[in-house]
Amino acid sequence: MKASQFNIAIPHYGSTLLFNTLTMALAEFRPEEYCRIESLSSNSRCDDCGKEEWIKELWGQGFIIDDDFSEIEYLRNKFEKAKQDSETLAMVICPTLECNFSCLYCYECHCPAEMNQETEESIIRFIDQHVQQYKRLDVTWFGGEPLLNFPTIERLSFLLMEICRKNNVKYSAILITNGFLLEKPIRDKLSSLCIKGVQFSIDGPAEIHDKRRFLKDGQPTFYKVFNNFVDFVNLTEGISVGLRINVDKRNLNRVGDLEPLFDLINSRILPDKIKNTLLNVCFGLVTPTNNKPDSRGNNYYSYEEFLRLILAVQHKYNNKYFFILKPQLGILPGRMIPCGVIKENVFIVDGKGDLYKCLDHCGMKSEVVGNIIPRGSVNERISQWDNYSPFENTDCVECKILPLCMGGCPKKNMEMKRGKKNASCLPQLNQIRDQIEQLYQHYKMSPQRQETNAPLPDCPL
Repeated sequence: MKASQFNIAIPHYGSTLLFNTLTMALAEFRPEEYCRIESLSSNSRCDDCGKEEWIKELWGQGFIIDDDFSEIEYLRNKFEKAKQDSETLAMVICPTLECNFSCLYCYECHCPAEMNQETEESIIRFIDQHVQQYKRLDVTWFGGEPLLNFPTIERLSFLLMEICRKNNVKYSAILITNGFLLEKPIRDKLSSLCIKGVQFSIDGPAEIHDKRRFLKDGQPTFYKVFNNFVDFVNLTEGISVGLRINVDKRNLNRVGDLEPLFDLINSRILPDKIKNTLLNVCFGLVTPTNNKPDSRGNNYYSYEEFLRLILAVQHKYNNKYFFILKPQLGILPGRMIPCGVIKENVFIVDGKGDLYKCLDHCGMKSEVVGNIIPRGSVNERISQWDNYSPFENTDCVECKILPLCMGGCPKKNMEMKRGKKNASCLPQLNQIRDQIEQLYQHYKMSPQRQETNAPLPDCPL
């Protein structure tokens, strides 16, 4: 027997919390108990270990493993299998890259090109030819602002639903929107289009949001977006709701800066919805973009600063409101891949039919990996995505949190020259430790807590 390389030990008021990032097991040990576990850290053999019940329990939770078991090879095999997912075909469809907003930090080009009939027909043809190989078709409506071209969303949705019905394939979709156009006429149609989730973006109370997310003519957007958001939560059934808050130093300097927004949400949601709605609030780190005049300014957090601040926000507010502040640590427990775009069966298509593998690349000709017109073809750029693996990076292979992040953002890593430190390496071991502490407190307070296999909450893509 030997100790797992993925154990993280945290001193905790005289005892030790032990968390395994591969199995997601969490346990608390007295000093004399942990000493016995620590004795295995040298990977020396323990021929009598299997005879003791406590050792069997540790083995069952993955804290110790067999001498001939390679956790890295196990992870590598899981990673490759996840990349070749044979159950789900996923398409991100951008009916337009145009947008009605002019957000302070937006990275997109907002090319004025709505999807034409030829592109729509090619999408339908491509999916009709391939979907029978899968059990599910998952569609994400993205932009630009996708609701600027809602007729295309309607047309394609009904056609895709019919294709799936004929092939006995499950269909579902989500919508990512700024929320400005999501009023009753559109809201009432979403269920019939099999849209199961909607994500809004609000960056704080009105006085903050309207300085960051405004219309192209400079007009404010907060109250219209917020009212649409509240109406959606209160008046819609069967559709999950997410709220994204994009964060930099201009809207979140102190832990309490978002409290007015949280209070407003809490006060406007109907009581019966508070009991039955799982509203997830997630946070996105705003990073400098080359097309903005302040891209080299001091308005941005490092990833480590961002993580520390968001953990403090979660710690203060997660038990105060009915909604859930989701962790934003870049961890994807159980997913085995860092981002869905490296799957072989995931594509992003824009209005001109150009194909991409990363949302950040939409509209960038230099990053096009193919075109869906007339029957779908790819170019040589697809190979860097197909061949991507964090296991080529020594830093990743030796890292205790590899099972959680699986190497981090593939796009950022591919932008780095070979041999340099992982570009998206998350400087978050301390933050992971803080979150394990929070997780431990959560389970200690829960009357139905699990003593082991306690999973960290998942984070949004």
